[in-house]
Amino acid sequence: MSMSSLRSVRFGPLATQGILFGLGMSNLVTLAIATLVLLASLMRFGVPGAAVSALLWFPLMVVGLLHVHRVPLPVYLMWWGVFMFRHFSGGTKYRFRPEAPRAHGALHLPGRRAGLAVWEGPTSGAAVVMDPFERTVSITAEIDVHGFLLLDDDEQAQVVASWSRALASFTQRDGIARVVMQERTAPASLDPAERSFAAAKTRRSLPEGATIVMTAYEGVLEQLRDQAVAHQNYLTIAISLRARAAEVKSLGGGQAAAVAIAELELSAITDAVEKSGFRVRRWLTPRQWVGLGRVAFDPEYAAEVEQRTGGGAGVDVAAIGPMALEEPVDKPGLVRTDSAVHTTMWIHEWPRTDTAPGFMQPVVFAQRADMAQAVSHIFSLVCEPVKTRAALREIERQKKTWMTNASLRQKRGQQISELDNFEFEAIREREQEVVSGHGEFRFAGYLTVSASDEQALNGAVAGIRNGLAQASLEPQVLYFQQAEALMLNALPTGGGLK
Repeated sequence: MSMSSLRSVRFGPLATQGILFGLGMSNLVTLAIATLVLLASLMRFGVPGAAVSALLWFPLMVVGLLHVHRVPLPVYLMWWGVFMFRHFSGGTKYRFRPEAPRAHGALHLPGRRAGLAVWEGPTSGAAVVMDPFERTVSITAEIDVHGFLLLDDDEQAQVVASWSRALASFTQRDGIARVVMQERTAPASLDPAERSFAAAKTRRSLPEGATIVMTAYEGVLEQLRDQAVAHQNYLTIAISLRARAAEVKSLGGGQAAAVAIAELELSAITDAVEKSGFRVRRWLTPRQWVGLGRVAFDPEYAAEVEQRTGGGAGVDVAAIGPMALEEPVDKPGLVRTDSAVHTTMWIHEWPRTDTAPGFMQPVVFAQRADMAQAVSHIFSLVCEPVKTRAALREIERQKKTWMTNASLRQKRGQQISELDNFEFEAIREREQEVVSGHGEFRFAGYLTVSASDEQALNGAVAGIRNGLAQASLEPQVLYFQQAEALMLNALPTGGGLK
């Protein structure tokens, strides 16, 4: 691939072919039920019975044919039903009660996340997070991207090419269930800079005239105290214990085997990342990994966490979750936690035209619409490696679906739209890339925006939507799923794809 071709990237459209005429399995099942009700009433009671049963089969047919926010209406109604059931059963409100009895080993987290286990690698000291539902263990590293967005086009193209080769290697490694790349932007404390400055003044002999420079620097620090922002990047690797079952058994099984497998991947992943031009700054310890979630749930706690150093850095596992969490029934697009209000969006459309590799810059540096302040957010790109043979089978299935739908449209006298042609070209391009050796991934992007209250959240969401529009991204609020989506982004374990 030439360097000029690497200077631009483009994504295919979201698939709309479904199984038949853009209808997915849930749509077809709903339509089948409606048809069975119609036929049964017609055969048993004739036309009058069919007319009376229209109160049932007609709404089912309407539901089976419609989509809401690009989601099949049957699925959307299922989400609403589950949400209302949780609301009436008290599942949309969570209060941590320290005095309440808890199962041994259960974490202070709502829902099934309480079943997570956080272990420490005996060799590396890294946090190894076990998800018993997914049967995965995950490890998280903080990545130094060397100011990627500040590089020129050629340098960005080189880094993208190297990183794509690293990602392609993950598709060939047995047991890599998911790869999560995460960018976090949040207000930061200047305490580390001030401590470093104070130490430098006492450690070094200052030349004449340095007083003016020091005074100016201290003035700059004071001016930036309320504007400091931290941009941090993390890489999470989730390893499937099902795929590595033989290795788990050979290592004796249990916690020791899971931790050993995770630590075996550390050096290989570190090597792959550093060959791509990035650097693993550190593998997060249990306290540091827990700190990611605690600060996300309670941003006002961030300054205190940043001041902790040495063995006390981060947060104890016992304090991992929010003290309070609520999904308001009248506002299904947000969730409240200790000192913040959050909304999480799914990125359902990516740039369809040629765009630069650094196209996410407007999102990373987005500012609130009502004031010049950075938007606190967490962006996660969840990638699931697909083996080459599986990828080719899936591409072949999509081609057959497209051709079947095209044939049916022609028989009905309908023309094939430009969107249909664009989708087919995107499928062919994917096939060519897989055949030429590129790694195939299923991926999804999730963006959590946080603010201190709902008014501030509205300004932050408006600002981040401006950045998304500049990046040619289209978001969709995850209605009725906000608590689960927040947990997904706050505590990266490799989840997010069904």
